[in-house]
Amino acid sequence: WNSRGSALFQLGNLESALHSYRQATKVAPQDPIGWNNQGTTHLHLEQYAEALICYQASLKLGDDAQTWYRQSIAQQALGQIEAAIVSLTRSIELDPEYTCAWYRRGSIFLLQEKFEAACADYEVTLNLDPDLADAWNGRGNCLLSLGRLDNALFSFEQASGLEPERSEFWFNQGKVRSNLHQWEEAENCYQHARSLTQPDW
Repeated sequence: WNSRGSALFQLGNLESALHSYRQATKVAPQDPIGWNNQGTTHLHLEQYAEALICYQASLKLGDDAQTWYRQSIAQQALGQIEAAIVSLTRSIELDPEYTCAWYRRGSIFLLQEKFEAACADYEVTLNLDPDLADAWNGRGNCLLSLGRLDNALFSFEQASGLEPERSEFWFNQGKVRSNLHQWEEAENCYQHARSLTQPDW
């Protein structure tokens, strides 16, 4: 049932995949894989409450970094922010090199305006994956909020160097350069951001 579900999931037939995974958990309720697969399918269907129930069932049967991470996505979507942080922290404890968990926790800290904590998580993220443009951008936003303008500018430059098509990164450079009174350079950044066909800011 799990194999059939995986095949259907890959084909984009999520409802049928979900049916297969439910059958898997009926046949083998003590196997965390079926619960995990069921949770991930619910997650893709944006059925976050159902996903959370499945991940909780999976974690009762086995402690797994990826499951804790996925559970945090459902929790954040449901507004359970502190619970999401707990899940991500457990994910990191189980796998300290799990880049996604460090990045996601840093992003939550940034939303909470816990800039020092967010910056620390982004630093670890970038040590693990220096080519992650969004982590450079997140780090830049933290440093900008902390008033560390030169370091913020460096981060945004790194982000735009990795993904030059992302207008947000150029716009953020412009903000920092404006704060540094680098008016001409700031306007160049803003113009470049506007020139990109599908701005994401």
